[in-house]
Amino acid sequence: MNMEGAATPTFDQFKRRIPKNQIQTKPAKKDRLQKTLSSALDTFENCIAAS
Repeated sequence: MNMEGAATPTFDQFKRRIPKNQIQTKPAKKDRLQKTLSSALDTFENCIAAS
């Protein structure tokens, strides 16, 4: 008995709710986020190394 599964929309329903152009821009957004996170991590590591 999985109670969460009943409330969770299927992927197809989820996809239908999102405009197609939004789905296409997702990988680019992910790359940008990845770069931001890695640069933030580098800065954080440099701060630790400097202290």
